[in-house]
Amino acid sequence: MDNKFFYQKLSLSDEIKRSWQETADLIAVEEKAAAVIIVRFKDEHLNLAAASGSDIDDLIGDQSALKINDWQYKLILDSENFTVYSSLKNNMWKNSIPFQKGFDSCAGYSIRWPNESIFGFLYIFHKKKKNYSNNDKKRILKYRELIETQLKLMVEKIKVKKYEEEKNTILSVTQKIDKKYKSVFNNITQGLSINEVIFRDQTPSDYVVRNYNPAYKNLLGLKDINKIMGKTGSEIYQKDEPSLLELYKEAVYEERNIKFDHYFGRLDKYFEITLTVLEKGKFITIFRDITKARKNNLKLQAANEQLTAYNQEILRMNNELDQSINELNEMNRRFITMIKTISGLKDSVEMSEDKFYSDLLKNALIVVPEADYGKIYVIEDDRCRLIDAVGHDIEIIKNIRFDKKLLFHYDSKEVFITDDYSLDVDKIPNNMKIKILNALKPIKSSLYINILAEQRIVGRIALDIAAKSEKEFSKTTQKTLQSFATLASSFFAFKKYDSLQDRFTKELISSIIKILEMYDFYTKGHSENVANLSLQIAEEMGYSKKTVWDAYWAGMVHDIGKLLIPLEILNKKSKLTDEEYDLIKKHPIWGSKALANSESLRNIAEYILYHHEKWNGRGYPEGLKKDEIPVISQIIAVADAWDAMTSKRSYRDSLTQKEAFLEIKRNKGRQFSPKAVDAFMRIIQAGKLKKGEQIYQN
Repeated sequence: MDNKFFYQKLSLSDEIKRSWQETADLIAVEEKAAAVIIVRFKDEHLNLAAASGSDIDDLIGDQSALKINDWQYKLILDSENFTVYSSLKNNMWKNSIPFQKGFDSCAGYSIRWPNESIFGFLYIFHKKKKNYSNNDKKRILKYRELIETQLKLMVEKIKVKKYEEEKNTILSVTQKIDKKYKSVFNNITQGLSINEVIFRDQTPSDYVVRNYNPAYKNLLGLKDINKIMGKTGSEIYQKDEPSLLELYKEAVYEERNIKFDHYFGRLDKYFEITLTVLEKGKFITIFRDITKARKNNLKLQAANEQLTAYNQEILRMNNELDQSINELNEMNRRFITMIKTISGLKDSVEMSEDKFYSDLLKNALIVVPEADYGKIYVIEDDRCRLIDAVGHDIEIIKNIRFDKKLLFHYDSKEVFITDDYSLDVDKIPNNMKIKILNALKPIKSSLYINILAEQRIVGRIALDIAAKSEKEFSKTTQKTLQSFATLASSFFAFKKYDSLQDRFTKELISSIIKILEMYDFYTKGHSENVANLSLQIAEEMGYSKKTVWDAYWAGMVHDIGKLLIPLEILNKKSKLTDEEYDLIKKHPIWGSKALANSESLRNIAEYILYHHEKWNGRGYPEGLKKDEIPVISQIIAVADAWDAMTSKRSYRDSLTQKEAFLEIKRNKGRQFSPKAVDAFMRIIQAGKLKKGEQIYQN
């Protein structure tokens, strides 16, 4: 507390001003002085504290005598000695304002604060006295000592008052700690302290330790309790700026919880430090000693065997990375083809059924890497007709029609894998049988599913693996074929009910999302949940119907770019490497590029690109901030975070809705758009959150 800033800020109390006035009156009488003044030296100016004497008005009537002159600077520099100025001793006195006003001499001492810094001066002026004896000097010294004693008493009273205030504050904070947590607080092995930031000129300059547990004192080697409680960081660590202050200031100012490692050289220890913001200006720090782990890690890193292992690991990862890049490029090509197929379906009212199915089959063979051949049928009036084939000779059999019951599982909705052609060739009449066997190439297995329209089977798509191939159909491919069957079913619905364009678009996009959900195990239902909440937030914010539905579609496909991320990374249960996380962060770019190739979906491509941007500019891929981020991207960011936090993952349990609600509220204005968060909070607080079926019915 005894520093220059403390004394500079102190104001003189009314009590000391009265005491000094009485002292000045006494001096004027005892010394028969023409004028006596007590002044304070502050910011290169003299401020009058007390004045007395028969001729005081002559001296300070216009305050010009209080301006600092050369003779006063001399007194400042010679602050320890009794100083006399008169026309007999000092030529500069003859140029001074007091001399010009009739004063022959001035004698006095400097007045000091308790820490020995200059407070101000005691000046005694005479009009008929030019010399001062030793007795005069001794008396004036006594006056000085009296004034400094009064000043010291004032300072002590202020310190006592401030100490009592701090003591009461500490007591108040301590009493608020729930009793049931005190045992944990006192017995945990981690060091814990409750702190408060000190502001100077509205800028954080230090912090005060308000409370701490025994482990905090022991871990940091702070033995003396009087050096901790209520002390500032600079006092504890004996530095002008305490250790870690910059990190603390930033976290508290942004109300952001942080965790980091720090090395204390004085203790030769490493600590993991967790900072949690309690409220504006107050925070908790938890210190965990990780010295042993860090030093062991350094030793392991230095070992030659480990270095060799690292080198081998790097080589292996490079090989895997090359393979992943090749797979990624191939997946990108297939994925863009899938998007083009889907976007083309939206304009398929004028397309013939045969042309649609031929295109569907060809695109299915592009997307499914295992298949070598394929064929697609339609069922008309219980008769089956082969529309097209890839790899097989369609020209021989395209005009053949046979009973639908000759198809294996002709009345099923499931996906099947068999080692035949998906139809009972032995029961086909001989004239047809010969043509079919000549047209179809030998196969190892066939993957097929029926195509439905209004719960009625209207066709079948089948993919075949060549007889000599080593490939096998995967579960992922089975689900992919289901999605193509869904597309075909949607085509029939769209042909018949082209006025229901939005519903069809939902089915198309849902098909892609099904592919994503079976590709990424942990996002099942996530896209639809994000779409539903995005729609409701946009409605709550008062946007147009078009904007509301754009928010819905963008929410449905916001994670579509994840299809280009290798499975082993996307579904990895352990911590991602930096390279893997950088790859994950590219999914908005890939999703946006894929949608940009679709005429019907390119209007929402921009929203997909920026849905991981943050309000404070710390998101990706471009670090946009505030209103640089498209409104729909702002909305998706809130909806995405809500569903992610309230959904269970392999690496963590889900948060409760209350916990997730508070987390989004806490990050309003930092991670999330304030307006989007406000609309979201109104929906949750009013209990208006709807399910997908309710939204689409409305």
